[in-house]
Amino acid sequence: MSAPVTVSAFGVELRKASTPIGLIFEVDGPEVENAERKTTHLLSDWKSKRPTLPQGNELSFKCYMNAANYAQLTADGVAGTVASYSLHFPADDSGTAFASSPTFSAWPSKVKFGGMEEDGTVTIDATLTIVGPITF
Repeated sequence: MSAPVTVSAFGVELRKASTPIGLIFEVDGPEVENAERKTTHLLSDWKSKRPTLPQGNELSFKCYMNAANYAQLTADGVAGTVASYSLHFPADDSGTAFASSPTFSAWPSKVKFGGMEEDGTVTIDATLTIVGPITF
């Protein structure tokens, strides 16, 4: 059996429009959810369900802080500025590049100092709330 092909977390990049946000070292999302709705008919012997409208939820990330990305994310969060974001992945360990990247509209709903790493670098914890469809 061959080893699984993996993707390195080093090199994952979050961009606002075409501008990189910073060096991302942890990311969670984007998550797509399609909740169920119960639709059982009274004459049915089985419970039935159907999907409702999909939603994008959130994308949370941590990045190393620099003055520009912290100021921009904070200003966008205070103003509720919705912008286009995309998540870009490096090639996997077999050298295969990803053909597409998730693209979505969102606003920063949480931006905070994440703390200081052992080497002295300061981090940012941020959450983007997704407002529409995610294109993969």
